[in-house]
Amino acid sequence: MKKYLFISTLIFFFTSCSSEDPDDPFPTKTYTGSVRLCSQQDVDNFGANNYTHITRNIHIGCNDDVSSNITNLDALITLRNANGIYFLYNDLLSNIDGLSNINSLEELFVHNCDAMMNLDVFTNLTELGFLYLTGNNLLLNLNGFNNITNTKYIIIDANNSLVNINGLRNITNTKYIEIYANNSLVNINGLRNVASVLYRLSIYNNNSLTDLCGLNNLISNDGLSGTYTVNNNGYNPTEQDILDGKCSN
Repeated sequence: MKKYLFISTLIFFFTSCSSEDPDDPFPTKTYTGSVRLCSQQDVDNFGANNYTHITRNIHIGCNDDVSSNITNLDALITLRNANGIYFLYNDLLSNIDGLSNINSLEELFVHNCDAMMNLDVFTNLTELGFLYLTGNNLLLNLNGFNNITNTKYIIIDANNSLVNINGLRNITNTKYIEIYANNSLVNINGLRNVASVLYRLSIYNNNSLTDLCGLNNLISNDGLSGTYTVNNNGYNPTEQDILDGKCSN
């Protein structure tokens, strides 16, 4: 009887411990709902709770047209997943390394974050439902999304320093693409593996964009089910132009 109790105790101990990764210094801890962090103090205070999961969205900065005073997200290092991350009006935030453990995300929204030069911290992501990048004046590239293969919506608007979108090169399927008013963008080679766009492709008002050969795969394989809108760029080929090999100027 004593031997049976001892073995039962061992089985209970090991099975109860197996739900946590022994190498993970931060045990699973879930925040239910959404949270809004409007200041550096808000970030630090929330981070002190060591949450690993957020069931809904985390808002970093406040949507009131006034920049936050947030400069880093170091306190959020334990965070592994959330439904969405919304960066709003963060003129001082250039270091987002505190999000380097994020491995699951449905929505990423980065709006008017004028100190943010890259999003390399998101290299752990393989899927992302919504990617929305708008009005980020120093954003240079999208290399943080190299491992994403599928997404639903891609909206890249008014990022004045963005020189390429090569970080999207592994995406094969999406529903919607909009690329608008990115004044330094010269090509869209990052779309070269996109084989299917369900609803709409809109590329317009990108003054320096003269090379749209990144659309060859999509157009030549009749992968666009919705509308094709390409105008007011440096060069504006029709779908037939692309089929005829006239995809750049």
